[in-house]
Amino acid sequence: PRPANGSTGALAPNSSQHSAGGAALPPGGEPLFSIGPIPTVRVRAVHAPTPAPENKCPHQIHGVYNPGTHRCDLYERLYAVCVQVERNPSTGAWEPHHESNGQFGCIEREHFEPYGYKPVPVRKIHGSNTFEYTLKFPTVSLADTEIMVRSKWDPFLEAEKLTHSSMDFGFSA
Repeated sequence: PRPANGSTGALAPNSSQHSAGGAALPPGGEPLFSIGPIPTVRVRAVHAPTPAPENKCPHQIHGVYNPGTHRCDLYERLYAVCVQVERNPSTGAWEPHHESNGQFGCIEREHFEPYGYKPVPVRKIHGSNTFEYTLKFPTVSLADTEIMVRSKWDPFLEAEKLTHSSMDFGFSA
């Protein structure tokens, strides 16, 4: 079974799925570094809780149950971009600092991925039979998207690493 509107996993028809850029610009207008295209929307398939995944997926996880894959499709939008940077000692140029897992983001609990996503509520509207449906997407704005650039030496990043994002340092002596 697939959506009646013929969608195959793309978010909404005519929706932009990547930003135009991803470069930091100094006052002169030339890019300091580039992180490439940024996915502004995404679909993530996750395990659908059982029993009754067709009910638990929309009500507990806020996704759309896909009976063909027996998975729950989560529709998400970009809400934050956080890039960790360092100065290249050879060239003096700023560039993304890659953590041991290859990521260059700032949020330890997100495994240092540079992009943060939050759910987009999607409704499934059934057609004339139970195997036909249309997905109804809300209008998504990126006006509240937060963009941060942090130094690899930022004390906040060190505190996140030490406390595993809890920022709880325990009792002082």
